Amino acid sequence: MNKESDLGTDKSTYLGYEAWKCWENPFTFTADEAADFEGECRNVQIAGAKVFEIGFGSGNFLAWAQGKGANVAGSEINPASIEGACSQGIELLPPTFENVAEAHADRFDTVVGFDVFERVRVRFADTASVRCIPFAFSNVPGRDRLAIASATGGTNSLSFDESLARQAHTVSEVQKSTVAEFCKQNEIEHIHLLKCDTEGHDLRVIEGAKPLLAAERIDVFQFEYNHRWIYERAFLKDVFDIVADMPYTIAAMRSSRIELLHVWHPELDRFFEASYLIVHERALGWFNVQDGRFDVSNTYARPPVRKKQRAAAGWLSVMSNDAPARDRTRIHPLDVSHLTVFVGDNTGRSTHSTPRFSRSVLQLDHGVSPVSGISR
Repeated sequence: MNKESDLGTDKSTYLGYEAWKCWENPFTFTADEAADFEGECRNVQIAGAKVFEIGFGSGNFLAWAQGKGANVAGSEINPASIEGACSQGIELLPPTFENVAEAHADRFDTVVGFDVFERVRVRFADTASVRCIPFAFSNVPGRDRLAIASATGGTNSLSFDESLARQAHTVSEVQKSTVAEFCKQNEIEHIHLLKCDTEGHDLRVIEGAKPLLAAERIDVFQFEYNHRWIYERAFLKDVFDIVADMPYTIAAMRSSRIELLHVWHPELDRFFEASYLIVHERALGWFNVQDGRFDVSNTYARPPVRKKQRAAAGWLSVMSNDAPARDRTRIHPLDVSHLTVFVGDNTGRSTHSTPRFSRSVLQLDHGVSPVSGISR
């Protein structure tokens, strides 16, 4: 085991981080978290496996995996998390584990990472396959203020009021664009999955992608919904209105299925934390689908689940403007499971993406340094 001083960063960098994340009982997990991990890892080897977690944070996943009989190890940069892991006797690798990856290449059966995609800019800044683009996403281009929650905050947002601005670590001016304009400038013809987690600004990002939705150039648009929508004076009903005349259905995400919502219902706009999808009709077969309705008691009634079908091959054109002419016009056949687009705030989970999205990843990120990147 490495010394703690070799494994993390200065404690002042993460001052108050545990309280902000509500990590009251590190290296334990709740019943809800256990259900989430079961869903995340339903097709992943855990029991009896050697499991490594990148950025284990509160240690809840490692604790759950240990309870399943896994032999666990991890890496982390938060000093408090490192101290907790040492007290639990958990093996640690340096946070710059890519430097020791070759030595440990054959050790682990399963490698997972939660909330780590936002580190792409830092880790791969010098990598030719990743392009970092410093701007935010909204419904119109221009400049705007971004409230940064803390030095390591995951709730940075373009949607805030003055009371939140006073609580913020800092407020920075950033350049912003729209998803539609970004795709036009980068010659992206089709998006299989776009993930948006912009802390209350999600509706504005959806509005900025409306031309692509109208042209049916997005198969699945995932977005987060919570109380931060209030600062933008936005409602889930607005999303239903945007796609009302399009071949899309709104769906609520569950751990092992999606629940279709064909029409808006007042019970939906309660600002509880949830993730939703805008799903094109051609993409419904990719998921386990539950097709329900709200009944007279304002309760979502759930009939049996429809099992997912195998995803068909899709087509992708992702070429930079400075690419050779022959490359700019090339269309690449691509299985749908190998392309995703993320618009995020530093909190996107990556276990789904790690094994599946291995060929092409486009990440658009609202965070301490709003960035995007293309990995081929």
